[in-house]
Amino acid sequence: MDRNRGGGLTYFDKKKNSFKTYKYDPKDINSLNGNSIRDILEDSKGRIWIGTWDGGLNLFNRDTENFSRFIFDPESDISVSDNSVNVIFEDSNNRIWIGTTGGGLNIFNEREMTFKTFDSEEGLAGNNVLGITEDENRNLWITTNNGLNLLDPETENIFTFGREDGLLGNEFTHKAICASSDGLIYAGGTEGINYFNPDEIKTGINLPEIVMTDLSILNKKSE
Repeated sequence: MDRNRGGGLTYFDKKKNSFKTYKYDPKDINSLNGNSIRDILEDSKGRIWIGTWDGGLNLFNRDTENFSRFIFDPESDISVSDNSVNVIFEDSNNRIWIGTTGGGLNIFNEREMTFKTFDSEEGLAGNNVLGITEDENRNLWITTNNGLNLLDPETENIFTFGREDGLLGNEFTHKAICASSDGLIYAGGTEGINYFNPDEIKTGINLPEIVMTDLSILNKKSE
């Protein structure tokens, strides 16, 4: 896709009662890296993150009005995993998560300025991540083009849910997921809206407790 397509990023200055627009400039490495904006997030530190279509992840510096670019590098496993960013989310521990169009889910390591990727090889339902929210237990719920995922950020365990688990369908809509004030999760897809209580979702089979009733060594019972 041509990064010149789209209207860029515009903000309204209340003091001056005017608008200012930032656009992609191929001659300026500090410019916005794509004019088609998919998502914007102001994080807990007041930073502005911009997800673009085919222009990667951009971070806006309010003081310099420059943009830092995070671009997919096929030779690196620590870059952002795709240049089309659908959604940016900050969890309750102030971690930044990035959902991409074809590269799955990324978490940003601010200290090292690197990214870790979770994709279908790690258990994600689909690599087109369309929405992210957090429940009251600090687990992430992730909508994709092929199902719903639950991710425990501490253990990095991923669980997948689909139509066979009671969802209306497996394909979800861009940014159509939220956690309500009463703890329910609402997730909108191409076949309607799903809602559920995360505390009532079973994530695995409870194995029976193992009890030793007998022990034999070399076919002889041990006392």
